[in-house]
Amino acid sequence: MSEVKKSELKIAGGRLFTGIAKPREMRVVKDALPTVTWGWYDQAEGIVKWTFVNPTSKEVSLMLFRNGYFFGNAFFPIYIANAGFNVSWVTTAPVPVSNGSNDDLEKHGAWLAPLEIRAASASAPASAPAEAGTGTTTKKYLIAFVFTLPPDSTYSILEGGFSSEMPPSDIALLNVGPEFPQTFCIGYDPKQVEAWDLQTKTLMGGYLPNPMTVETVPFVPLNFEGTNSPWLIVSGDFTPSFAPLFNDPVAPGKCTDCRDLIEEAVGYFNRGQTKEGLETLAKAIDCYTKKKFPPIPVNLNFG
Repeated sequence: MSEVKKSELKIAGGRLFTGIAKPREMRVVKDALPTVTWGWYDQAEGIVKWTFVNPTSKEVSLMLFRNGYFFGNAFFPIYIANAGFNVSWVTTAPVPVSNGSNDDLEKHGAWLAPLEIRAASASAPASAPAEAGTGTTTKKYLIAFVFTLPPDSTYSILEGGFSSEMPPSDIALLNVGPEFPQTFCIGYDPKQVEAWDLQTKTLMGGYLPNPMTVETVPFVPLNFEGTNSPWLIVSGDFTPSFAPLFNDPVAPGKCTDCRDLIEEAVGYFNRGQTKEGLETLAKAIDCYTKKKFPPIPVNLNFG
């Protein structure tokens, strides 16, 4: 299968449905590593079922890489913006995915399950920033789902957007761990919303403002126990890439307030610095335009 390119609006997978966590029926050797498998749930509709297995005696947090990018990276702006998905950012250290208790889901849903479907008594993965590597002077982040599994458990979840010609491929797991809660400025590329609308024939829209200041928990790669790598290749002969599918600006700290730019521009004008004032005023106008009047998708097929 050819590599999924960032410029392509047709995305392999990416639409989350639901997840169900349950204890494993059989124990395996404690030294085995976590893994994931997939199978068709509804091939005609392009829906697959992912099954994560944590055979270890410890809790693990995993990110799923397939078809050239991480699960949850493509459409997080839509999930967060629309209440029907029950999306919320992770606001504390992760709690393992639920074993199906409604009480447990109500208690921990806002922490762990941005796409939890309560009516189905199912939990869902966390949505959070993940850091590319450690020890670098410039940290890079992307948004993806984090699956936190209790010891000796399985977790199943449905994802749409595939086809017989474009099934899940080049699959890998990235082992991650949480850091302390931080403030982030998280934006998204409007092409993500366009891609969703083209694929689903809807016009749901992403969250506003874009970017948005978020209090959340970042995750960092951690080597799998007993190995010297945070990556576990499940299928395919490839090297996974820690890169977002779209050009999403994600950085620690608060987002710039448009009003601050206006005040900065006024300050320049008052000091006679006309050029700087005009440049800053242009930034303020651009800021307000992006926050209040997001780009409208074009060339949509409503047929």
